[in-house]
Amino acid sequence: MLQRAVAMVLEAVYEQDFRRCSYGFRPGRSAHQALQDLQRRLMTMGGGWVYEVDIQGFFDTLNHGDLRRCLDRRVCDGVLRRTIDKWLKAGVFDRGQVTHPEGGTPQGGVLSPLLANIYLHEVLDVWFEAVVTPRLKGPAFLIRYADDVIIVCGREVDARYVATVVPKRFGHYALTLHPEKTRLHPFRRPRTLTAGEQKPGSFDFLGLTHGWRRSRRGGVGRGIADGERRSESGAEACECLVPGTPARGARRATGRPQPQTARALRVLGNHRKLRS
Repeated sequence: MLQRAVAMVLEAVYEQDFRRCSYGFRPGRSAHQALQDLQRRLMTMGGGWVYEVDIQGFFDTLNHGDLRRCLDRRVCDGVLRRTIDKWLKAGVFDRGQVTHPEGGTPQGGVLSPLLANIYLHEVLDVWFEAVVTPRLKGPAFLIRYADDVIIVCGREVDARYVATVVPKRFGHYALTLHPEKTRLHPFRRPRTLTAGEQKPGSFDFLGLTHGWRRSRRGGVGRGIADGERRSESGAEACECLVPGTPARGARRATGRPQPQTARALRVLGNHRKLRS
C-alpha cells in the first residue's frame, strides 16, 4: 500500500514530463495504443529503417546511482527519497541466503515499472528528442513500452547514425544491448507483393512480428502476426490490434478491449486450441 501511495505521488510529478513516445505502465496508455501509433507513423512514412533495441537484463542492471541522479531533478522530499532507497536496497532471499543487490529494481514491486520509466525518460527519451533528432537529415521517431524500444528512421544514413550512438549512450549508463536481438534492417513498403512471395523485411515489437502483406484489393499493406507462431490466421486475428479503421481500435482510454478486438482474440485463442 505504501508503494502504491509513493507511486501515485511520483506519477503526479512525472506525468507532466514524460514524452508521448512512452506507453508502458502509464495511466491511460496501453500497449495497443503503442501499436496504433507505430502503425500510423509507419504508414505515413511509408516504412523506413527500423532499429530494434533490446536492453540486456535492464530491470536487473539499472544503476542505482544514476537513478538517484534522475530523481534529483524532480524529487527533493527527503522522506520520500529515503523510502525509495530502502526499497532499492531491500534484501532478496534466495536459496537460504539474503543478498542486497547493488543494481536493478525490485521485481514485482508496484514502484519498479515507474522507476524504470523515470530512468529511461532521462537516458533515452529526452536525449533522443533533444540531441539525436536535430542531427538527423530525415524524419525519425521512437516508440517505447517500458524497456521495449523501436526507432524508425526515414533515411538509411540516419538509421546507421542512430545505431552507432544509441549503444554508446546506454554504455555510458552501464547498460548493454543484446547483440543478437538488437538489429537494424530496412522496412520499406514494396510496390507490389504477389501471392506466395516472401514478405520483404519484418521486425518484432511487443511480442508481435510486423511485416508487409498483400491486401484483399491487391495492394500492399502492413500485417502483424504473433511473434512465436506467425501463422496467417493469427495475423488476420491480430490485425484488429492495429487499427486501420475506427472499429479496429484495440483499447479505449478506459483500458477495456473494444468488441471487435475481444472477438478477434477469442477467434485466435480457439484456433490455437484446435491446433494444439
